[in-house]
Amino acid sequence: MKPVLAVVAFLGIVATFVAMGTPQGPVAWCHFPPGQWDGSRLTSPVQIIELDPSGVNGHKRHAGDGPVDNQPSFPPGFQTGLGPDCSGCGMATATPPSGGTAVQLMKQDGKCVCPPGTSIGNMPFPLNVPTGTSPNLSCGTLQ
Repeated sequence: MKPVLAVVAFLGIVATFVAMGTPQGPVAWCHFPPGQWDGSRLTSPVQIIELDPSGVNGHKRHAGDGPVDNQPSFPPGFQTGLGPDCSGCGMATATPPSGGTAVQLMKQDGKCVCPPGTSIGNMPFPLNVPTGTSPNLSCGTLQ
């Protein structure tokens, strides 16, 4: 009887660790409908859908698709979030008086630009494009 209890206890522990590493509910997913992908997240039509984590494998075939937010437990290539506008523009640094802080870049006219509220983001397009090279992009200072 003791070996059976030990196996049951072990399986319970394994199940707990698996559940902790998997998102529990639907995740916001950037979905680029098949046939509408033009090769760029900046210009292709996109829908944000609620996707159960079990549906990720079915969407891996869709060019451009990915989670809105970072999902470390997802398969490689689908762990980094594409951002709230699904552009995949990533992050840049803006410097407040007390040091640097990360800001989410956004898409505008087919380019990744700094958000309003930063010294570069407050400029008109195309002057609102971050400076530097990835991964060291800058949006200037917070305003």
